[in-house]
Amino acid sequence: MKTAFFRSLFLLSFFYSLVSSSAFGGTKPVVFFDDFSDNKNQWAVENSEGATFEFKNGLYYFAHNQYERSWHAFKTINIDQHRDFEIETSIVKASGINDNGYGLIWGRQDGVNQFEFQVTGDGYVRIKKYVNNVAYDFVNWTKTPAVRAGNGSTNKLKLEKNGLFFHFYVNDIHVHTMPFEPFMGNAIGYTIYGYQQIAVDYLKISQSRPDDLAPAIGAARRTRVFSDEFNDNFNDWSLQSSDRATLAMRNGFYEFRHLQENGWWSVFKEIHMDWNRNFEIETGILKTSGVQNNGYGLVWGSMDGDNQFEFQIASNGYFKIKKRQSGLEIDILPWTTSGAINQGIGASNRLNIVKKDYNIRFYINDAEVFSTVFEPFMGDRLGYLLYQNQGVAVDFLRVSYLEDSMPRDPAEAFFAGDQSNYGKGTRPAYGVSAPEPVVAPPAPAVSFAFKRLALVIGNYEYIHGGSLKNPANDARAMQGALESLGFAVLRHENCDQKEMKMAIDYFGRKLDGHDVGLFFYAGHGVQVGGANYLIPVDARLELEKDVEYDCVRADRVLAKMEAAGTDTSIVILDACRDNPFERSWRRSGKGGGLAFMNAPSGSLIAYATSPGQTAADGAGTNGIYTGALLEHIKTPGISILQMFQRVRSDVMNRTGDRQVPWESTSLRGDFFFK
Repeated sequence: MKTAFFRSLFLLSFFYSLVSSSAFGGTKPVVFFDDFSDNKNQWAVENSEGATFEFKNGLYYFAHNQYERSWHAFKTINIDQHRDFEIETSIVKASGINDNGYGLIWGRQDGVNQFEFQVTGDGYVRIKKYVNNVAYDFVNWTKTPAVRAGNGSTNKLKLEKNGLFFHFYVNDIHVHTMPFEPFMGNAIGYTIYGYQQIAVDYLKISQSRPDDLAPAIGAARRTRVFSDEFNDNFNDWSLQSSDRATLAMRNGFYEFRHLQENGWWSVFKEIHMDWNRNFEIETGILKTSGVQNNGYGLVWGSMDGDNQFEFQIASNGYFKIKKRQSGLEIDILPWTTSGAINQGIGASNRLNIVKKDYNIRFYINDAEVFSTVFEPFMGDRLGYLLYQNQGVAVDFLRVSYLEDSMPRDPAEAFFAGDQSNYGKGTRPAYGVSAPEPVVAPPAPAVSFAFKRLALVIGNYEYIHGGSLKNPANDARAMQGALESLGFAVLRHENCDQKEMKMAIDYFGRKLDGHDVGLFFYAGHGVQVGGANYLIPVDARLELEKDVEYDCVRADRVLAKMEAAGTDTSIVILDACRDNPFERSWRRSGKGGGLAFMNAPSGSLIAYATSPGQTAADGAGTNGIYTGALLEHIKTPGISILQMFQRVRSDVMNRTGDRQVPWESTSLRGDFFFK
């Protein structure tokens, strides 16, 4: 494959204090920008029989003058893959044949190892990678209305890394989501296939700040509980040297080597914490030697080796979260790959565990990799574990209370310093004198009579059905409202069919032991043959019969709730919007919203409008139905039925009686949100 080549490394040309919004409300400074008004960044310039690369009229022109192969132009631009980032460009299709691709390349090592995000002049999109010149499609050629077709058309391409996932957009319309894959190299640029001409308007790259943790912890005020920088062994960690393991304190690290062919080794401290409060556990670990695919990491909430929680990573890029209970190993999250992990011998990784109200979140190098419902500690031990044939060195360990959502502690005058609750006996964690530690009473927390768990899904960027305005805001606002009412909330957005089913099944498993379960869905829904289906963002639905195979039945959620045995199950479906997929179906009558479902014993099902009717998406920040729900759900002293009566009255008033919310219920007693 012939390649247009350049000589210099990346020259930073434009650095803003301006920021761009991510899909989740974050901000990222722009770290590279080129408007191609000149060639200050030394892109390839060429005029040959095969191709032309030139700058004119504020555009970077590419002309592929042959029918075969592809041409590339690129620069080495260093991006920290462990942080979130966006790559955005605007490309004009100037002329030439319409069924060949053009677009972005990224993560390029060379011409046979790179990623490509292409569109065509006849409206198709493709996402693929080359590994040793073998092509692997993430998305094979797929026609989408997001692509503006024809010569003279302009298309904006954007790819966004957010946490564990890559999101792809054409003209701000979401076209695909996939797990993030680490770069093969650091080159970013453009590709153009057979006999066509394009012109690039700009290239912009944004990168989250290195100190930007998730909002759950970023603004919190920390009260240090325990800290060790391992400059000495003041905290009496285990030290030993045997044919099984070595543990030593050297050069500011706590070195830990497992010398056997099987099993695992652990070391820990008794660090007494009030786990009803919000907290953060943070550590840095260096991989020093050994095999790549064995785990190492944090142990917390441990009573003994048979009863504890574990957060492990492996130096081949995988992580795992599990618990041991009475000797039984239970995967909270099985081995999962993550681009956030620094891989190989000599790599250092920072792990954070953050308890925020009713959820616990896990971070690797500032990237959130998983969140789930918080489970109480089994014991007070905190430390490390290491599986066979490898060595690690621990850089630091810090434990803090996060005070952003807690009332001020009466004893906080003492605990505000770094020599607080020392974690062992009466000696401080630092080598300074201090009075006998004051045992502070637990900070009062909001108390709820029942354990409550909610699953919230908002689908709004439909690849084949356009976008909806409000489900994103609806899902996020409902999460905030429910958390303030004592719910632990699992929230997902823009789920494909596989992701929806996995989220619902996980929700069903986590419901065990909860008194109240709630499912909220905002997005497209449809009834076919009297059954209700929730529509994932990747559904095509060219035919009515496709619904059964491409969508998720709404009663899947009810079945999971019923199997979990929750006393109160609540399902809220703001999913009755006019369905764009139905317009091409041949059916005797319009589907018109969702069908009536019988509520199993102890449950309530709420619809945004009456059975068979459609609801408005709404012109405001939230949908009309969800907006009314948010206004009344926090009202104290009213039952759930009274609350929905108020919602119905508001929606009918706002729509001139065109939209009438509906409920089906078999609740066995009164339920109060507040």
